[in-house]
Amino acid sequence: MSTRETLAPLVLAFAILGCSPSIDRVTRPHAIDSTGTGGGGNSGGGGGTIARVGITVLVEFDQRDAALVAALGGQKIAAGAIVSIRRDGDANPVEVQLDSAGRYEFRELLAGSYTISISRVLTATERAAAATVAADVDAFVGDMRVDAFSGSRTVALPTSFGRRGSLVVSEVYSGNPYDASTGTYYENGHYIELFNNSDSTIFLDKLTIGLGFARSHDHANFPCSLYEPLAADTLGLWTGFFWRIPGTGREFPLAPGQSSLLASDAIDHSAFNRLAPDLRSARFEFAGSNDPDNPAIPNIIQFGPRSISRSGFRIFTLVAPIIVARNLELGDLVQRPQPGSEQVTLARIPADAVIDVMVRKVIFDANVPECVGPPVAERFDRRPAPFAQLTGSTSLHRKVIYIRNGRAVLQRTGSSFADFRESLRTPGTVP
Repeated sequence: MSTRETLAPLVLAFAILGCSPSIDRVTRPHAIDSTGTGGGGNSGGGGGTIARVGITVLVEFDQRDAALVAALGGQKIAAGAIVSIRRDGDANPVEVQLDSAGRYEFRELLAGSYTISISRVLTATERAAAATVAADVDAFVGDMRVDAFSGSRTVALPTSFGRRGSLVVSEVYSGNPYDASTGTYYENGHYIELFNNSDSTIFLDKLTIGLGFARSHDHANFPCSLYEPLAADTLGLWTGFFWRIPGTGREFPLAPGQSSLLASDAIDHSAFNRLAPDLRSARFEFAGSNDPDNPAIPNIIQFGPRSISRSGFRIFTLVAPIIVARNLELGDLVQRPQPGSEQVTLARIPADAVIDVMVRKVIFDANVPECVGPPVAERFDRRPAPFAQLTGSTSLHRKVIYIRNGRAVLQRTGSSFADFRESLRTPGTVP
C-alpha cells in the first residue's frame, strides 16, 4: 500500500478531529548540468537544440529587517554572499558569490526549475554593528523556487536575518516506517530534539512542549475561513496538546552546543520495526497511559486540555507546529472551542511565552485546494518545512549555519522552510 493510499482516507478525518491536515507538492531540487549533456534529457524533441536560459539574482531583504540593513550600511551588505543554485534533475548545486552590487547573473543555464538559496555569516565587526538593533543576529539567508524555461529573467531573492535565539528545535522525526511483512505502519517512534544555540547553560526544567493547531486545506465542510481567526492570531499559538518537562528549576542543565532528545518512548523501537529508531539514549520520554515506560528516563507529563492516550507523543497531523515555551499553567491560558468541532477545547500559548517554533508539513497530493498563506501567523513561522519520506528513516534537521569555537551554530530565521532540511535521522546528535 502506498503512502498516498494510506493517508487519503485520513485527510477529512483529521479535519473533523481538529487536526488540520497539510498537503503540498514539492519537487526535489538538483544541480545544474552546465554541459547540457545530462539531467535526464533536456534537449529538444528529436535531438533538437538544447534550451538555454539566464537568471539574474538580486537580494531583497525582509522589510522587518530594515533597521538591521541600515545599521550594517545598507544594501551593500549583500556583497560577497554565497548563492547556491540547483536544477531539478541534477545532483549537485553550483555556488557563486554576489558581486559588489549584490547581484549575480547566471548565463547559459539549462531550461528547468531551480532552487536558489543565499547565505552569508556576518563578520565580528558586522555583528557588533547589528547588536545595536538585535543582539543575537549573526547571518542572513534566503531561498526560493524559480521556473526558467525560456529567455532571461531577474529574480529578487527574499532574504532574512537569522537570530540565534537560545533553545531551539534541532530535529523532528515523525516517520511511520512500513513493514511489508506485516502490512503495517509503525507510529510510536517519534521524537523531538532540542539544542542550546546560545553561549550559556540553559535549564530545561518545567519547559512546555506544545503540538500546535494549524490550518491547511479548504474542505467543503471545514473551509479555511473557519480557522482564519486561529491561524492569523498574532497574540499566540493555539493547541490542545501540552506537555511539561519535569524538574524543580536546575535539575536538567543543557550546556551550549549540546542537544537533548525527547522521545515518544525511550526504548529500542527497531525491535518492533527494523526501520524505527533506537531511542534508549533519550534524556526524557513522553508519558502516556497506554505506552511502554523506561523507568531510567524522566517522564514528560501531558496536562491537557486534550491528550494522546495511545502513546506518550505522536505527531499525527499533516501540518504540525512544534512549540517550545516557558512554564505554563493551563488555567492561566485563554481557552476556546475549536471552530467546527465545538466539543474540542484549545488553549493559546501567548507570544511572549514562545521560545521557539518549527512547522512540519507532509508532502501529500490530494484534490483539495490549499489554504492561502502560512499555517500559523507569520510572526511565528513564515513557511513550513516540507517532509517527504513519511514511511522512511528521514527526519527534519535544522541547518548548521557555521561552526564557532568548535561547535555548531544552527540557523534560525523564522522560516522552517529555510531553516530545516530532510535527511537521515540522527537522534541525540547534531549533524
